[in-house]
Amino acid sequence: MHFSRKSLALFFSLFSFSLFAADISTDFPKSDYIAQECFGKSAKEAKSNAITALSAYFNTEIHTETHAESTFSGQNGKTQSKKSLETKSHITSDVVLKALQTTKPEKRGKTEWKCIAYINRKDAWNLCEPELRKKCESFYSLYKKADSEIEPIYRLKTFSMAEKAAADFSKSFLYTSLFSKELTDKVFGEAFNLVGSLSLKIESARQNCTVQLSFTGSEPPHIKNSVISSLSDCGFKAGSQVAFYTAIITIDYGLLDLSGVTVSNPLLTIELLGKSGTIYSFSASGERVSGIDSKLTKTKAEEELVSLINQKLTADIKKSLEI
Repeated sequence: MHFSRKSLALFFSLFSFSLFAADISTDFPKSDYIAQECFGKSAKEAKSNAITALSAYFNTEIHTETHAESTFSGQNGKTQSKKSLETKSHITSDVVLKALQTTKPEKRGKTEWKCIAYINRKDAWNLCEPELRKKCESFYSLYKKADSEIEPIYRLKTFSMAEKAAADFSKSFLYTSLFSKELTDKVFGEAFNLVGSLSLKIESARQNCTVQLSFTGSEPPHIKNSVISSLSDCGFKAGSQVAFYTAIITIDYGLLDLSGVTVSNPLLTIELLGKSGTIYSFSASGERVSGIDSKLTKTKAEEELVSLINQKLTADIKKSLEI
């Protein structure tokens, strides 16, 4: 049987490649290592190429979809269900490779060098674990705190905080999983599975942040609208007839008749009631106003209170409830 020089060269090239491939799989089995074998015209180039190839493995986008389905009561009292939004995490180029090592470059023939860049999975996982645990605990504590809240507004606030913590936790979880998915799932999987339910939890809390306005006396439309606007800015759905919260609003005009002139020292009080009692109260006095009769003076007093509401109420609610 006759072989041409070209055929022999191709044969030995393939044979040589299979030997090196066997070396990497034998010396660096996938169960224990992440490894990349590369070549170069010099030892330095071979090492650089191996490190670059291994880095590319980590720079690849990691995409995971976490779906959960649950039920919650909407403001109409009907049971609803909704799927959570997908959770994505990206491993970007700024991720520092853990436990990266290389073999000593080995000369292969006259003009080619070989080098293997590798990471010991167990060592790398142990390096990543403390940071992942810290992020897991941060997320998990917020999630559990939110889940134990009675008031929807506090559930909404704390679940939103948990959502931000979940982004860091998820990224670290997925990165650490590259080294050992089995171990990462075993230690942190229970907490990670909760990430998929966050969208539902937030939506459910938002649906229940409903408030009904109740005036103890007169109900001026412009004051009512201003209060609704401020409550809406704070995450409440105001104006609902079937509501979790009740806002009791009292207007004291403080009218005085003084020698043909009616004077008003308007006072506005708002008490927001939930299942646990009063969660917020507001009391503020407007500037003194006057008019030729009580009707005109009341109108001026209401305008003064509208201005007061627009200037102070939203900021005061957010500060008091820390939302």
